[in-house]
Amino acid sequence: MNDVARRASALTEVGRADEAIALLQRELVGSPEDIELLDALAVAQLGVSAADALITSQRLIALHPDGHRGQLLAALASYDLDDVKAATRHAEATVAAAPWLPLGHALYAESVSRSGRKRKRALEAAERAIELAPDETVGYNAAGAVELHNGRWRRAERLFRKALELDPTDHTATLNLAVAQEGRGNIGSAFADTSTLLHLDPRDGHARDVLDGVAYTTLVHVAWVVLVILWITAGVKGI
Repeated sequence: MNDVARRASALTEVGRADEAIALLQRELVGSPEDIELLDALAVAQLGVSAADALITSQRLIALHPDGHRGQLLAALASYDLDDVKAATRHAEATVAAAPWLPLGHALYAESVSRSGRKRKRALEAAERAIELAPDETVGYNAAGAVELHNGRWRRAERLFRKALELDPTDHTATLNLAVAQEGRGNIGSAFADTSTLLHLDPRDGHARDVLDGVAYTTLVHVAWVVLVILWITAGVKGI
């Protein structure tokens, strides 16, 4: 990775994505086809504008059609834009280009599951992610998300608890564990788990949203869309 891309990635990791984007856009004026700069730009844009991230990812795909990074980033951007069909297509292309990459299988599992069909195929993809990275949370989070989409709350809860055994600070697992507990009527535990996350990071807006949602379900049961964007910091970095 060149120095500018490395510097921009560091800015993105500490929550200064706007600065990273400005830095990369300036550098890309003189090097519009630099794959490393475009890659870093797409990652930074994912936390700011999924639409812009998708455009940048498509530029990456055009420049490196046999690579997996453009497809992976396009899948994440499409998912964030609620375009499940495109997310599934790009995730499938990611798996084809990089079958060794756990996040590709995990994202494919989540996208297929979110389309409301093919639970078996989605679980197979999530299990493949677990096989490839048994000591990482991404596969367990994906499998748990599949079960959430299918209303299998206890199965989902077990999978998210396994993820938390591996990493007690995993935001995705903590948030979705609260959703699974709420789904089977365990409101008290859902409050406790989400409140714990807020103690870890009181600025965590996602945790506050879940806490508000859990409170709301004391009157009305609501559906939940799994937060795949949180996988970026866990999975995209360094692949």
